[in-house]
Amino acid sequence: MLKHKLLTIDGGGTRGVIPATILMHLEEYLQGKQAGKSLNHYFDLVMGTSTGGIIALAIGAGIPMRAIRDLYLKEASEIFKDSIFDDLRDGFWNLFGADYTQKVLSQKLQAEFEKAGVTTMGEINRTSRAKILVAAFHLNPAANEQGVHNFRPRIFNSWFRRDSDLPLYKIGCATSAGPTFFPVYGLNDHRYIDGGVAMNNPAMAAVSFAMNKNIDPSSTAHGGPEGQQKGLGKSIHELALLSLGTGTSNTAHISAEQVGKGDWGAAKWINHMSDLLTEANMQSTAYYVEQLFHDNKDYLRVNFNLADPKYQLNLKDGEAIKIDETDPQRLQQLVDIADRYWEEHQSELKSFFDRTADESQWVV
Repeated sequence: MLKHKLLTIDGGGTRGVIPATILMHLEEYLQGKQAGKSLNHYFDLVMGTSTGGIIALAIGAGIPMRAIRDLYLKEASEIFKDSIFDDLRDGFWNLFGADYTQKVLSQKLQAEFEKAGVTTMGEINRTSRAKILVAAFHLNPAANEQGVHNFRPRIFNSWFRRDSDLPLYKIGCATSAGPTFFPVYGLNDHRYIDGGVAMNNPAMAAVSFAMNKNIDPSSTAHGGPEGQQKGLGKSIHELALLSLGTGTSNTAHISAEQVGKGDWGAAKWINHMSDLLTEANMQSTAYYVEQLFHDNKDYLRVNFNLADPKYQLNLKDGEAIKIDETDPQRLQQLVDIADRYWEEHQSELKSFFDRTADESQWVV
């Protein structure tokens, strides 16, 4: 049975060079079979968070993955560049301001999308087979049907009419506005932060949208010919999912010795809250998705334990690859890991596509 192909890409800052490199190899393999087609022709749905959201938008715009990989290698030090003036303004340990601004990231993204000739979500919808979903986190949403204002995830969707005019570079900045790293990002009078606080691994969100059969007869803001469809209405048996991570240094755990009696206050918990928030949603997502896909040929999760000695990163005990890593040698090492994965597992990835190949569009 031919399947509809879903791709999801985790958050992870400059570690996004790993999935970008794997996708570069995959794109070049597929172009060898059908010249001139980018990844937005081969996937039916692509969803990303943070750095993965930026990659997803690039796929939707038809930007070659080699160019995105090179963007990480060549521009990381400019995007994550701090200044003495900014440090003085932010105060000791950046207590009063974010580490970086998004000025350079915004400029680089805008230039890439303009070069591709695809600058809004509506233009992706008109030119791409793949529907593009990007996760951010909404700090000041309007009240929902139950009158609740509480902040919540915000999924930008190229298929939804409500998002058709939104600039891609602004969505890229919204999805990647990581707390403490970048300021809160404003878009159309709303304020967003990095989608990773809720769904750093967006696989379950993508599957849920693909399976959603709900219709809103009072709406013209969603998808479909009348703008009333909230999802694509597929069954799990019609889907195949490729889920790409950005690597882990395997340090998100607390030993029994560290826990001690467990009577912790804010001073101890604060050192673990970031890992807890990220790992909680990532591991929960992995659990949910694994329960849904009964045939593991339909679900391929690719991630790396970067602390594994075989990768020769020589990480010290407890050391992690930072999401704002800019060292060219370290970034090249991450590329080498992705290159090695492709060399060792390309038959598995090729088989995923050969098994799920289908030239038809979604029928919705």
